[in-house]
Amino acid sequence: MVNTTTAYRIPFGGRKVSSSGVREQEAAQWVLYPCRRPDPSLTAFRITMRVFLQSYMHVSLHRLLLAFPLSVAAAHGRLVIRRRGYERPLLPGQEVTIEPFDAIDLHLDGSSVQPSACILEIRDMVPAALHASLHHRICKRVFLQPQYAWSAAFIAERLNLSTAQVRRTLFAQGTALTDLCRTQRLMRVLFEAMAGDVAVSALGRFAGWPATSDLDCAFYDRFGLSMDTARRLAIRRTSDRRLSVGHRTYGRVANEQSSINTGHRG
Repeated sequence: MVNTTTAYRIPFGGRKVSSSGVREQEAAQWVLYPCRRPDPSLTAFRITMRVFLQSYMHVSLHRLLLAFPLSVAAAHGRLVIRRRGYERPLLPGQEVTIEPFDAIDLHLDGSSVQPSACILEIRDMVPAALHASLHHRICKRVFLQPQYAWSAAFIAERLNLSTAQVRRTLFAQGTALTDLCRTQRLMRVLFEAMAGDVAVSALGRFAGWPATSDLDCAFYDRFGLSMDTARRLAIRRTSDRRLSVGHRTYGRVANEQSSINTGHRG
């Protein structure tokens, strides 16, 4: 939980943007504002998102790279986390927390006799502090607000930097803007697909994915399964509480329980 620093929505002045109409200046409205007593007039981020996964066969999620802490809790069956070449099995009831920007593969080794199930929970979903690296600040914001046009010019304008300075800083931190935006948009699409509140056909628009790029192929190349398969992997349970990021709400109250039938590309 956030102690003395909480994320609030702060009014952001600036020119209105035109016609086609994404109000891009809003992407800079989320800042960390130190305050011990929340101001009720400000809208705070909710800071967690949870999905419940279950598989009756072996299925893997490759190259998960979240900008926030990720809790992985084994519910039943066999679950393996692969991190930095090391495989760690999790027994039912065990839970581990993956630190931000720590890449993992997740293997659910289910069978028709014993399904594998786990709970994934992204925690502390607030924008990075102002003293954090530019790489981390952008990654967190892209995940939280993927629909905005996170170009170097857009970021530079809000940081009072030149476009070249933004690119040089990211290069010095070992990354490029295109790569980090692509990665965090894919991470958001993955969790949106599993949460089930956005139609699969609408995920590209929701995440600001370029119309000229094939999201289905990018998703499969990244995670090793299709968006439809990721959705079938998730179970919506009546006991799930509703969670939100910004103004969106996650978690569908339903009696439906669906399990994965195939791990192949659909």
